[in-house]
Amino acid sequence: YKINNLTTNNLALSPNVAVMAMGGNQLRYMTGMITLHSQIHRRLRKIACETVSVLIVEDNDASRRLVQELLRAAGFAKLNFARDAEEAIVQIGAHHPDLILLDWGLPGMSGIDLVREIRKAACTPDPRFPNPEVPIVMLTARTRHRDVTTARNAGINDFVVKPFSTTSLLKAMAGALTRKRRFIVSPEFTGPDRRRRKAALFPGFLRREGESGAGGVRHALSDQISG
Repeated sequence: YKINNLTTNNLALSPNVAVMAMGGNQLRYMTGMITLHSQIHRRLRKIACETVSVLIVEDNDASRRLVQELLRAAGFAKLNFARDAEEAIVQIGAHHPDLILLDWGLPGMSGIDLVREIRKAACTPDPRFPNPEVPIVMLTARTRHRDVTTARNAGINDFVVKPFSTTSLLKAMAGALTRKRRFIVSPEFTGPDRRRRKAALFPGFLRREGESGAGGVRHALSDQISG
């Protein structure tokens, strides 16, 4: 599976573009052949990508445009975007997304606070959030274990660390859309069940504290391109 003919403004990406690396306001592009793991490819084939509504919440214009082009190349057609949490809330009410890609470091209300607001609607109905169980994938450059724990406890479905590969992003999205987990609503926690039945797919990643084999975020993302 290849991504072909990607463009962002004056930047033309060749069919061999394989990696997107983002840090702050800087973008690095590395080339190589894009070959999705067969497991991810099978999951994507289960998704009617052209009908899945995705909301991209990212304040960096270049980063957002690149994510949009990558998703379009993968077959996702219903893409909307927001630059901050307030705009995202409007988009959620207008388009009822099937999946949200959410940057942590937004201006004003942070991405984590927006996750908490969305999940809170499962306990106290909020007309702004018609689907408090909507899958949410957090995008962030934060790599500390406590940041992963904070995001997990807020109720995200998955956590993708910048810089990340195209495979990492699509893997998280496919997992959030196809691997349905029980949604927990309790005074202590509201969100998708944090326990992974098939932990081997994500060794040490977003597991409960104290489970064996847990490691750092970068160690867990075997397909992430560092540097």
